Amino acid sequence: MRLLTRQEIRLVEQNHRPADALMEKAGCAAAQWVFEHFPPPMTVWVLAGPGNNGTDARIMSSHLKNAGYNITIISTSGKENNWPEGSPHLLIDGLFGIGLNRPAASPYADWIRRSQNLKCPLIALDIPSGLDSDSGFAHQPCVRATHTLTFIAAKPGLYTGDGPDHAGKITVLELDCLPISSSGSLLDLSDVEGGWPIRQRNTHKGHFGSLGILGGSENMEGAAILSGMAALKCGAGRVWLARENRVRHCPPEIMDAGPDLSGIPPLTAIVAGPGLFPDQSSRDRLSTILEMACPLVLDAGALTLLALNAELARQVTHRDCFTVMTPHPGEARRLLGQDISTQRLDAALQLASRFNCTVVLKGCGSIIAQPDGQWWINSTGNAALSAPGTGDVLAGAIGALLCQMANPVQAVLLATYVHGLAAEYCVDVGLGPIGLTATELVDSIRLVLNRRL
Repeated sequence: MRLLTRQEIRLVEQNHRPADALMEKAGCAAAQWVFEHFPPPMTVWVLAGPGNNGTDARIMSSHLKNAGYNITIISTSGKENNWPEGSPHLLIDGLFGIGLNRPAASPYADWIRRSQNLKCPLIALDIPSGLDSDSGFAHQPCVRATHTLTFIAAKPGLYTGDGPDHAGKITVLELDCLPISSSGSLLDLSDVEGGWPIRQRNTHKGHFGSLGILGGSENMEGAAILSGMAALKCGAGRVWLARENRVRHCPPEIMDAGPDLSGIPPLTAIVAGPGLFPDQSSRDRLSTILEMACPLVLDAGALTLLALNAELARQVTHRDCFTVMTPHPGEARRLLGQDISTQRLDAALQLASRFNCTVVLKGCGSIIAQPDGQWWINSTGNAALSAPGTGDVLAGAIGALLCQMANPVQAVLLATYVHGLAAEYCVDVGLGPIGLTATELVDSIRLVLNRRL
């Protein structure tokens, strides 16, 4: 599913003049959807804003009234600005569309707050009012819809950041608009179906690559071990762990590389950063790894080192081999030197461009961005991933698939997708969303991968 930014939607709208005709299409399509899913007789309250979104709502209201619905419009026009007594069967949010990028003012803010106290279904037109359509940042107050009818194409903000908590069930009403090229899409099964690693019977561990992991500083060894076990259970042929501190027992399946990876036979890929303390020793070892000619995953402590050291950042930018960074929002903020909460998509694209690498900006609706401007929002995952170690697991999964797949970008997409899919499986069987552990997630990723073979 393609995702269109605010700017791209505006281009589509410019190609469909007059604007009144497009709004008529939107209002009519929304009314038809309501008729099919919430048939009359029914009392419907409609919040109508001052712009095009409000016009869409009024057109929809007219069609619904003609179809037998009892319609009450709430707006700042004339006598319609009073909040009615009682409660409707259905509430329509037509206050603001994709143009709002700031908190709603009075009286709209008060209406949004009041809407949350109603127990009826709430349908947002185009995007829930208060939600930024590009970043998924919810300016407060923000409508929490049970359904969102989004026009022309889906918007990135519906699927990332606060979007999934506010959009409810999303339906795209295309309005017969001519398609335009888009740089972004929603990552789903169709994007990764052809890349699933297949196992022949006549194979051995050497066919599935050797992964090196740099991490596991004092009191943080667990992160590196989690990455290593995730890599093994995602199919890597061999896993070597380089760590200076060796207090914690390492599982026998993971091979001990000593303090660094320099003496290890040729590696297929490297994961650097899980449990890596950003001191001078780690900086030196990371610098050495950045010069090694194999695909590289930069996570956790390695990203902190990049934010602190311009020379390391320069090395990343000038690498000849595939590089992927997996920052969480705090790490992305440090790398960019700015708050990213209101610009998740822009932040991912900035990082990809600045460091000349693929970026997985983690969080609700993880964003995968390429240096050429292409991007995806992952459609899998849930709140069960809000647990320590799940990011280390993702890094290990990406490393393992880089060892097994010819297309490195496809490996990143598949690992991100399966990581979220495994969390969904865990919730289905009662292991989450509360209390899921990273170790349980590792086992579930293995199960999800094998179910596709």
